[in-house]
Amino acid sequence: MSTPLTGTGLSPIVRGVAGVTDVYSPRPAITQVADMASAALRGAVMPPAEVVVVTSDELVSVSTRIAVDRAASAADVARNVAEALLDQLPAGATVSVDVGRIN
Repeated sequence: MSTPLTGTGLSPIVRGVAGVTDVYSPRPAITQVADMASAALRGAVMPPAEVVVVTSDELVSVSTRIAVDRAASAADVARNVAEALLDQLPAGATVSVDVGRIN
């Protein structure tokens, strides 16, 4: 487990899984808009996180949304993303992978 437990650190792992064509924020659009507006008011440029990491006490939860190549099995690609992420996370962590698009 050498990858930093941040969305930025985990995003290349998701992008590196065969069959993944793009990665998107798993958060609802309204939440993304609110986050970007808040960042803009502070003078910061903050694109939506492609991978969201939430920690609570000792628990780690990671979520992402992916686009999958239509030649690949969406279920297999999502499972491979989850396994690649779980390999980087502490025991007991949970991962949620949504397929947002097949192209």
